[in-house]
Order: sequence, then structure tokens, then C-alpha cells
Amino acid sequence: MPRVITAVALLGAWTLVSVTLVSASALRKPRFDRLLQWNPADRNGFDYDESVRDLFNQELRFVKKAEQESQHLRQNPSCPPTEPFLCPGSGKKCISLGFVCDGSSDCPDGYDENKAVCAAAKRPPVRETATFLNNLLKSHGANFLVKIFGDTAHDKLAGMGGVASVAVLLSESPTIDDFAAATKLSPKNTERFRAVLTAMEKGDLDELRTLGITDSELADTKFFLDKIIATGFVSK
Repeated sequence: MPRVITAVALLGAWTLVSVTLVSASALRKPRFDRLLQWNPADRNGFDYDESVRDLFNQELRFVKKAEQESQHLRQNPSCPPTEPFLCPGSGKKCISLGFVCDGSSDCPDGYDENKAVCAAAKRPPVRETATFLNNLLKSHGANFLVKIFGDTAHDKLAGMGGVASVAVLLSESPTIDDFAAATKLSPKNTERFRAVLTAMEKGDLDELRTLGITDSELADTKFFLDKIIATGFVSK
């Protein structure tokens, strides 16, 4: 379902519809706060450098697309605070956020159980992922991420579609295999990425060193990647 991909994850675009979705924030499930929390125009309390701001400017077209794809939410303010989630294409079917990603479809087309929606709900926000990737590149060089994703990650992830694309796909891909398919990682590079994450999960420092990741580099990557690992990303 094409409408899912941009509407959920791209650069915090759900913020564009947060006024409609949230009139009673206490009723929201905490895990969905990250889907609604950020407006690219609001820099208060969030420090990022010019390269990150340029990234957001470059990806503005995705945000605009997300806005178009979420018109159904903004044009239907009739959903009550207790059921703020409007099923796309359903006319006026509203459901509680408690029914989103609960294992049972409540929207007619199953939108509330879409894998991309549910994966993004558990992952760090896209803006956090993009900042993390940019900071790694700034600290360790334009080709550092080759150590994690393999040789297609050269030149600031140019071979994988760029930082913004990778950040989105890390957010919405349920597993590493889904991510590999979306980014067209080769089997060799997919297994390298899996080996890095598995070694991090097990705390296998020797394996990480064998993969070329130094202790200082590990310190910069582990905390963030642990958040992705914890959501079942490495599962086959």
C-alpha cells in the first residue's frame, strides 16, 4: 500500500496531522508519540548542524507527499478524542490508538496493522536516525558506514539512496531482510550488516574488531543500534 510508507515515517511527517490526531494527549499510547512529535520547522530543544538542516530541506518533497497522502486525517476532524485514528478510504471509520498494531485488523483494509506502520511505531524517530547517521559520518568520515552496511554505503550512503532514505527505511522496515530488499543491499552486504548487529547484540567485541569496528567507533554506534535490535530487526 503506497500510502503507508510516506504517511508513517518520512521525516516526522505525521506531525503535519497531529492537531487532528491529538486533542487529548493523555489518551495516546506512548509508543505513538514518536510518530507525531516533530515539526521540521521547530528547532527548539533540538540541536543539529547545517548538514542535517540541508538534509531536511532536500527531503521536503517527501514531506509534501506525506501531507497529500494524509489528507484523509486532516479533512475529517470528526473523529472523537477517544478514537482519533481515521482508517484511510473508510469514510468515517475511526478507531482508538489502542487498536493500532494490536494484532487484529480494525480498519477495512488492515491499514492499522500494516507492517511499516507497526515497525515505525517501535523505532526511534526518523529525525533521530538521520541525525545519528550524519553524526557518525561527520565524526568518522564519509565512508565510515561501509563498516556497517558494506561497500554500497560509500560516500555518505550515496549507493543506498542517501542518509534520508536509509533513515526512513531503518524506521519502517520490520526486519533486516526487508531493509536489504528496499535498499537493494547485496547478499554479501546484508550478511555483513547482520553480522555487525548480531555481534553488538551478543556483546562480541572480538567479532566487531574482526569486522573492522574499533572500540571508539562501537561506543558511538552501539546505543542507537541497540534500539533497532530490540525491535526484532535482526530476526530472520
